[in-house]
Amino acid sequence: MISQSFVNHYNLDNSDLNLIINIMCHPKKEDARRFLCVINDAMDYYMSRTDDEVRYPLLYIPASEHWAQEVCIEFVTLKLSLLYNSLIQERLKLEIGVRNTVFIPEDCTGGSKKHKQLLANFRYSKQVYNQIKDLSIPKETHRKNLIICKPFNCSTPENPYLDNYCGNEKSICDRHFTVTRADIDVDKLDKPIKKDKGNSCKIENMFVFLSRSTDGRFSDAYSFQKPRIERLNKLEAGIRNVFYFYFSTKPFKLQRLLMWKLKNATDILHEDIKDMKDFISLSAEESDYIFGRMHKQTNCIIESNELDEFKSLADDALEACEYNVQARNNLAICYDKHSQELFKSQYGNIIDDIDAQYFDVFLKNIRDTWENKIFPTVMSFMDGQTNACLILDYFMSDEYKTHLVSLFEIYNIQADITTFNSLKYKCVDGKYLSNNTSNKIIVLSYQGHYVGRPYNHYPNSFDPICLGEGQELLNVLNNFIFDPYYAVQNYEYHKTLRNVLSSDYRKNYVKCTIPLPLRPIRKIEDSGDRTTSHSGSYNPNQSYQKYRVSTSGGATIKLIESDYVISKEKNKFCSIQVISVSELNSLMQESDHDVLICSLSELQEKLEEILEKSKDEIKKDELYIRQDSRYALSEEEMFSESELWQILLRRQVEQKGSTRVYAELMEKIPYSEQIKMYSFERWYAPNDDMILPRSRMMQDAIFEYLSIAKPYDKIVRRKKAQKGTMTERKNSMLRTFLCNNLFSEDFIKSFERLSDGIKDMLGIDNSGDLEALIDLLKKEIKYVEIKSISKYDKN
Repeated sequence: MISQSFVNHYNLDNSDLNLIINIMCHPKKEDARRFLCVINDAMDYYMSRTDDEVRYPLLYIPASEHWAQEVCIEFVTLKLSLLYNSLIQERLKLEIGVRNTVFIPEDCTGGSKKHKQLLANFRYSKQVYNQIKDLSIPKETHRKNLIICKPFNCSTPENPYLDNYCGNEKSICDRHFTVTRADIDVDKLDKPIKKDKGNSCKIENMFVFLSRSTDGRFSDAYSFQKPRIERLNKLEAGIRNVFYFYFSTKPFKLQRLLMWKLKNATDILHEDIKDMKDFISLSAEESDYIFGRMHKQTNCIIESNELDEFKSLADDALEACEYNVQARNNLAICYDKHSQELFKSQYGNIIDDIDAQYFDVFLKNIRDTWENKIFPTVMSFMDGQTNACLILDYFMSDEYKTHLVSLFEIYNIQADITTFNSLKYKCVDGKYLSNNTSNKIIVLSYQGHYVGRPYNHYPNSFDPICLGEGQELLNVLNNFIFDPYYAVQNYEYHKTLRNVLSSDYRKNYVKCTIPLPLRPIRKIEDSGDRTTSHSGSYNPNQSYQKYRVSTSGGATIKLIESDYVISKEKNKFCSIQVISVSELNSLMQESDHDVLICSLSELQEKLEEILEKSKDEIKKDELYIRQDSRYALSEEEMFSESELWQILLRRQVEQKGSTRVYAELMEKIPYSEQIKMYSFERWYAPNDDMILPRSRMMQDAIFEYLSIAKPYDKIVRRKKAQKGTMTERKNSMLRTFLCNNLFSEDFIKSFERLSDGIKDMLGIDNSGDLEALIDLLKKEIKYVEIKSISKYDKN
């Protein structure tokens, strides 16, 4: 929710703001009034300072309208040229106030294009003069303003008169122009500033628009970095403020805002993020407010302070689940007794650990919440419409989905089921639209934001969802179920947002810091995986329930509850699924058919064999590449324990020196990924056992710098993935891989969901590789028919 102090601060009755908007030409100027109020206020704050410090305010506008930069350039140009120096006022007084006629050259015939243009210029000048003729405007001629942007016919095409109020790059130090617009690199300022050295004309303020070209690269404006400005001031340029503007038209995402500050802002300002006091930006709600956008997303966050004792008991039980967020997502849609019985059958082993009577109180609260809060909210949201798209956990089983669809059908709502992935967006003709085409979207599952961690690109329960014209979204979160996960991640999200939006201007002038939720009392297990619902791994110190399975052949198989099996019922319409042994136990109690199983560990062992064989293939492939004449390796280097890239890097260091090689390599790596010199020295140390640096970005930079040809990158990454993964972690990765992909119906989507680590480890380069590997594994499935399953003493 937007802060009232933010709304109150930006007063739309500002006389300067209204004057400039009145003479602007852009058709969106009225829609931009609140936005321009922010720009005007920030300009006034920095330009009215009386101290001598040089400041570098960087305004990053998230979720910007596509026209915002054009409007901003027009506004800034007119404000600077008309209100900060009386030159224009005096010129117009002579042209309009005294003569009040337009000068038409003899060779300019009536009705010609030039004639029409002269008349239009005169009419616009008259409009401007009428607005400023009675103002008291400073007469100083030494205050100069420089705007760095594309030519006005490109950057502000809606106003064809701006060149009349602004000098070009030849007038950078010309005191007859209050404002100069130029599309230049910062080095082009050296000559005019040196030439003017000692004179009184100073470039007091610079306005740098960091636009991107069609290929995604920054314009020359990106060269106006803090060290270069400091160098200009040593030439007596007199710069006091450098305003940077960047407009991101992509939908709001906190991760994008954070990374822009971490990378681009630190590149421009050459400051550590914790010392950055002039990075100015907005929250998602504030961006919507200044652009006058209507809220199409409703967040229904259900708080419940009742039944704390029962919740604590239930939380302890849910934490015992291997995939506890998935369990909570399943529980969140158990709105009636049927679905709750389904949950009990799936997670009966955890309910046994607490008094079933207490858990029933917990379940009753969920039913009451549906009836009294969620259901009325859903019906109000639907507003008589009968089609909805329900967003559920990717890993949720079909039984829950099928029942939920039938529950909605009772209320005459036809529901389609999909996942958070459908909420990703695409750009169509410059507009960002949701991949989900439904008009009514209801999110009933929870997904963490993962800001600053892997998988942050997924749509989640915290960032606003991108919606198209006519679309509405209802996000339902029952904190009785999702706390402490929601509480912890909500606190982390707002703390990160608060830290990103921590400029002096915002804190000390606007006085609008981002409020933090109450600090959560309970901590959660952190996870780097896509979702905490699939982050668990076997803990040898934990006591697990043991099971004894009897086969139809008389054999006995011993398993523990965290083991996984492939199962299918022995009937014509059987479905094959990967389930835990505890789920198998429930299945055996309920099924009228014999059940066939195959331990997932058998396929895991097959994967281990494939990995073991691939080690020899990696060695052969690596030796073949080392024999390439372009690398000119000696026989000793050919069979060295050092990696090929380390050998070649060592050569570069010997030829150029470590300082130069370090600098050249770091230029290819974003600031947030760069390492210190002492860490770099380890890369080429003769006895270091490193296979590759930590990040793929670093790896790519090294391969490019050393001109190492493909497929070396794939080979050495596979080597690193296989050697560098701990046994426990590797087992978890292989098991998750099998659970998620063994019975995939869409290998293209499955391939897209694979982590880089598992792709490297198994040598999967495309969806075809994935499908071939799964086909190979399926041939290894050997079912055994089981007759019974029973628990036995844990000791």
